[in-house]
Amino acid sequence: GHTQLGTIRNYLIVDPTWSHTLTPLSSIGIAGEYQGIRYSPSDLGHINFSYYQGRLFYAKTIDLGTDYSVGVYGSRYQTLTIDSHSNSAGLQLSGGYNWSQVLRSDMTVAWQHTQFDETSPRPQSSSSNPWSANFGTTYKQQVSSYRFTIGRTIYPSASGGLFATDQVRLQYDRAFTQRMHFTGAVRAFRDRTTVGGNGNDRRNYVTGTVRLE
Repeated sequence: GHTQLGTIRNYLIVDPTWSHTLTPLSSIGIAGEYQGIRYSPSDLGHINFSYYQGRLFYAKTIDLGTDYSVGVYGSRYQTLTIDSHSNSAGLQLSGGYNWSQVLRSDMTVAWQHTQFDETSPRPQSSSSNPWSANFGTTYKQQVSSYRFTIGRTIYPSASGGLFATDQVRLQYDRAFTQRMHFTGAVRAFRDRTTVGGNGNDRRNYVTGTVRLE
């Protein structure tokens, strides 16, 4: 929630997915995720961390308009600047529906149990049951598309714990030619700590993006 003059943040995200087709309409898969942040130089306001998640899922297409997937996952959040960590396990359900050839909606809901433990700099232990849900709708025309997303996501944070991020996003895409593409987006979100060692950090933020490639 603050900046530090001269501090550089190095952020790495890796999220591979492997799936195997059982039938023409169903599949199983394994998904992994790693997130890591390192600050240089380090300071008390920014905590280096590593975050790992593994997920098993089953996906099925019901018909031309409807599909869903269900999965279980586990994750671990480990700080490197202080001695604290959290372990989580949860359930995730996703579904999508094609209202027409140009209009589609998707929704994902998840619930998890998280146990947080810290031994240094101050011994403490707590647990929580955070949830997340995201709903999005995309309207695609021949050369342009409109996208609306609203929801809550659980993210690792540099404050020593996990954040719940509530956000709204509006996005417009247009292809002027086969080689030239435009994207414009506005995103508003609020971060707050669900479980962690540095109290309940909050941040309200609005950002805009304009890109031509």
